[in-house]
Amino acid sequence: MRATDAEIVVVRGWNTTPEPDGIAVNRDHAAEVLPFRATLPPRVWAGLMPFTLDDKPLIGRVPGRDGLWIVGGLASGGGEGKR
Repeated sequence: MRATDAEIVVVRGWNTTPEPDGIAVNRDHAAEVLPFRATLPPRVWAGLMPFTLDDKPLIGRVPGRDGLWIVGGLASGGGEGKR
C-alpha cells in the first residue's frame, strides 16, 4: 500500500504482542547508556512504531491547510530509522 500526496492511510489490526527480539535489542541499547539497566528486569509494552512505508520521515506542509506542518515517521528516535 502506498499513500499519495494528501492521502491519509489508517491501518487497523496491528499486533499488540511484545516481540522478544525487539525487547532484547532495546534492552541492550538502554544498558549501553544506563549500565544499571542490564541488571533490572525488563518492563515491556507493545504499541505502534511511527514508521513510513519507505522508512523516510514525513516533514513538510500539509496540502490545503495553510500554516499546518507535519513531522512524523521518525521511529520514536528523533531521526530516520530502520525497522
